[in-house]
Amino acid sequence: MKKTIALILALALSLFAFVSCAGTDADTSPLKVGYLAGPTGMGLAKLISDTPEDSEQYAFAAYTDPNLATPDLLSGNIDMACLPTNAAANLFNKGKDISVIAVNTLGSLFVIADKTTNIETISDLEGKTIHVSVPGSTTEPILRYILEQNSVNAQIVVDSASHDDLVAKVKASDGSVIAVLPEPKVSATLMQATNYAVKLNLSEEWDKISDEPLAMGCIVVRNDVLVNKKNAIKAFLSDYKDSVQYVANTENKAAAAQIIVDVGIIPKLPIATSALTNLDGAIVLITGQEMTQTLKKFYDVLLVSSPASIGEKQPDDSFYYE
Repeated sequence: MKKTIALILALALSLFAFVSCAGTDADTSPLKVGYLAGPTGMGLAKLISDTPEDSEQYAFAAYTDPNLATPDLLSGNIDMACLPTNAAANLFNKGKDISVIAVNTLGSLFVIADKTTNIETISDLEGKTIHVSVPGSTTEPILRYILEQNSVNAQIVVDSASHDDLVAKVKASDGSVIAVLPEPKVSATLMQATNYAVKLNLSEEWDKISDEPLAMGCIVVRNDVLVNKKNAIKAFLSDYKDSVQYVANTENKAAAAQIIVDVGIIPKLPIATSALTNLDGAIVLITGQEMTQTLKKFYDVLLVSSPASIGEKQPDDSFYYE
């Protein structure tokens, strides 16, 4: 009887030890999160604000360009990064050992034009010249796909190396430039070029021709981090979801805009407030099968309109962390 009890106790202790080990990450250092100034950072703002500087759970790093965040991700300086969805697919298709764990930003592109320009529907772009920025970005293929699906013939000109270059072109024009820009550049532009206004939301135009939303931003993680910090990532996604729900709630707009400015994601409060208004419904956190389905649909479009932007092929299923 005593031997039986001793055996039961030994098994119980072994089970307890196993469960304890299973619940502890191999790497317990703070999860290092890289984000971009703009919509991907806006959803994180509340979490960044609530995290102490000496936190043992999270460390955040801001980047102005995904091309600056990527080397730090691959070298191990950060564990995960918020990147454009096409950039994430491109990295994976180049053999980088990463996975996508969430979509965090839907469509953030808008057509802006002089207030007197008659653009009320996508059909009103017929015969017009539309300026976009950043060669190789998804802006041009997204716009081209929307135009083609609506049988609209317009000339797309990619003549600005950066969003700021296109903003300068708009400001210097006599109102003749029609442009597509993302938030928060849209809000910043309209506050300086007061004769301009938002004419079309390309996310809304996308929704009219697609069953899946326009997935423009995502979170990628190195696969070694997925193994060694599995529990930390699970906790992060939960905390991130809470942050997104706070920021995206229109009742919190004023407070959320102030937090976005306070943590340095957008420099001025009027721009942050305007951007939140225009991005209603675009700041999200989509995971699991819904994430996979949304991204595959978007990559199908890019594979036709801009295959080089995702590395010439659809990422295989190992890319998606569900």
